[in-house]
Amino acid sequence: MSRSQPESSQNRSISLIDDRMSPYYIHHSDNPDFILVSQSLTGENYPSWSRSMMISLFVKNKVGFINRSLLEPPISQIIHHSSWMRNNQLVISWILDSVSKEISTSIMFTDSAQKTWNDLKDRYQKSNVPRIFQIYREIANLNQNQDSVGVYFTKSEQIVNFLMGLRESFSATRGQILLMDPLPAINCVFSLVAQEEKQKVIPVDQQHISSVAFAAKSTNNRPVNTYNSQTKRFNNRDRPFYTHRNF
Repeated sequence: MSRSQPESSQNRSISLIDDRMSPYYIHHSDNPDFILVSQSLTGENYPSWSRSMMISLFVKNKVGFINRSLLEPPISQIIHHSSWMRNNQLVISWILDSVSKEISTSIMFTDSAQKTWNDLKDRYQKSNVPRIFQIYREIANLNQNQDSVGVYFTKSEQIVNFLMGLRESFSATRGQILLMDPLPAINCVFSLVAQEEKQKVIPVDQQHISSVAFAAKSTNNRPVNTYNSQTKRFNNRDRPFYTHRNF
């Protein structure tokens, strides 16, 4: 009976490692040199960097190694503990490869992915308050100016700020959106304004097309004068039109 318990525990550990849905499973592409995010952490970009890292770790099913949901198992569970250590070191290597060289040097000897993650969070999350203030101040002073709606939208992600900074030619659309209750999502607001921008361009193109079409129609409908050599007259009732007066 005492032997069966260790064996069953060992079998569970092996199944966790082989199960593709298990956080302990390591895919053949999951190597220490794998780059999870395109932008390295430099300090000021911590909010966007941490968000990108969390998404990547979630896709890799390794978030548990930084949020305390997968704690280190006891050493007595040899296979389980060994698998946890491998995954822990793998996540550490991914973090090290996603930060600047200066930051990497300062966290090189941390033995836990969770501790490494929390260390970076304590350092850079709180220190971004001045930067957040600066961003809000830039948004408050943001205007569309000569930018297209698409370019201006990328600079402003808040509905009211986005609408208030638009040119006066969008005042009617802006008023209609602000009267909506509740306000639509920011992407819907952008779509509405972008459609209005396209409609402002269409009449000019249609006017040009209409002018060309009218000219072509007039040319096609112009009476053709043909000369009959027997009667020595033009078949069309209209007399030929000459451009020179003294002809």
